[in-house]
Amino acid sequence: MPVGTFAAAGRTALLLLAVAAVVSGVAGAYLQAEEAHAERRLVEGRAGALAEALERSVTEAMAEHRPESMGAILAAVSRTQGVAGAALAGPDGRVRFAAGETPARLGFGPEARWTERRFVLSKPIGNGATCRACHGAADVNGALLVALDTTELGPRLAASARRIWALVGLTFLAIGIAVVLVLRAARRVADRTQRLAEALAAANAAREARAADLARLQAILDSMADGVLFIDADDRVALVNKAGRVLRNLTGGPGRPLRDCHPKASHSMLDRVMRYLRDGDDAGPAHSIIKEREGRFETTYAPVKGPDGAYLGTVMVIRDIAERRTLERRLLDAERLSGLGQMSAQIAHELRNPLNAIGGAAQYLNRRFEGDAEVAEYAGLIGEEVQRVNRFVSELLQVARPGEPELAPVSVNRLLREAAQKVAVARGLPADAVRLELAPDLPVLDVDAPMITEALVNLLQNALEAGGVEPVELASRYETQGGEGTIVVEVRDRGCGIPAEELDEVLRPFVTTKPTGTGLGLVVVSRAVEQHRARFALSSREGGGTVAAIRFPVRRAAAAGLVAPAGSPADLEAP
Repeated sequence: MPVGTFAAAGRTALLLLAVAAVVSGVAGAYLQAEEAHAERRLVEGRAGALAEALERSVTEAMAEHRPESMGAILAAVSRTQGVAGAALAGPDGRVRFAAGETPARLGFGPEARWTERRFVLSKPIGNGATCRACHGAADVNGALLVALDTTELGPRLAASARRIWALVGLTFLAIGIAVVLVLRAARRVADRTQRLAEALAAANAAREARAADLARLQAILDSMADGVLFIDADDRVALVNKAGRVLRNLTGGPGRPLRDCHPKASHSMLDRVMRYLRDGDDAGPAHSIIKEREGRFETTYAPVKGPDGAYLGTVMVIRDIAERRTLERRLLDAERLSGLGQMSAQIAHELRNPLNAIGGAAQYLNRRFEGDAEVAEYAGLIGEEVQRVNRFVSELLQVARPGEPELAPVSVNRLLREAAQKVAVARGLPADAVRLELAPDLPVLDVDAPMITEALVNLLQNALEAGGVEPVELASRYETQGGEGTIVVEVRDRGCGIPAEELDEVLRPFVTTKPTGTGLGLVVVSRAVEQHRARFALSSREGGGTVAAIRFPVRRAAAAGLVAPAGSPADLEAP
């Protein structure tokens, strides 16, 4: 109990005791006065009763003319216990009959007088009607006196006062004891209340600390790219981070059973894994990793046990391994391209000289036997194959040893028109073989024009080779998002398309879906796009076909060599 609180309680107790003392004293004095008053009333009442009895007896004796009996009556009254004296006086006030100590004369007025030792009551005798025949018309024919001994009244009142004050003292003592007991009880209650308050404060602090730790843990888990779930011993989700809620469709947060977060097809395997984690024993394969969604996501299960070894729950970590697979694939491709770079120069040297000789020989035979259809056919076939091998060697060198881009301000739509025209001429197609959908007023870009043109030509050739009843489309548009601008170039066809599971694979070296392809064309495109800090992606087109999209970020304007925000008048393409 705090010192201040206890001091206040002590002052309150002293105040209560003082009030109790005052009340007890006033009550004792009041009781003592009431006791003395009651005793006096008893004495006065007794004296009045004796005086009335004496008056009746005297009146009867005078009516019967028995004056000699007056003395006997007074003697009988004086013998009554506590009577100190009695007297009768005649009409002249002189005492005629007396017993005990009485005065010689009496007054005719009523009088009650207290002395230290007795109470004296005198009153007139109103017997005029009875004694009119002998004493005339006077209403009062005498007076009487009764004196009572009050020597015992003082000790009796003193004893009564002692009893009263003893009772008052006992009452005060009882009140004091009660106050002390109440004070002690209040102190115990206050101590207990303080301990409870301290315990409650400690519990609240601990709860707030746990809540803060849980919030900090939740924030840490939410910052993780992997999905994290904690499954309690009842196989219910007790904790889940933001990525886990998205991957497991836990929009309502924790509390759901674990089975609700897994497809029904995996429930049997999930039960086996959880039983193994809980018991540490499994008759089947002892693994704790499940791959889901066509191998894109990998879920790892790990048991959590207390210091005593009791099973507390399971931690699930869900990883998106698509990026890891992509990195592994890129590393493998890099290794393949590294080996290719070491042999590309030698291959080019060893192949191009014989190819030139073969091509020259085919042209010579075609001129030598001009007009021979069979020779012309085979000479043309030889020339086409030589060109195909030359293209392969060129692509091989370009992939193995890509040059650094020489950036210069270029109109994007002009590049697209040149690439479409180049492909049409090369394939002997009309000028409208490629449908152009070019957005006006596009910002100019700093690019290597020949490199981007070659990439666009590759994409257009692939689109034309894919076939389709509709013309190939070459489109451009400008997008803004988050304050950044992007020029999007798309090559769209209505050909046979690429299966969804092969859209990423065809970007790898020597992987192609065409029967005569080298698998290096899209690699060249990807390399050129990456060197311009752009992004390249393939996607299936709704209704059939493929969309090849290049997204160029707009970082600076090419207007008089000045830097300007994308979309400003300085970096808009001239119409």
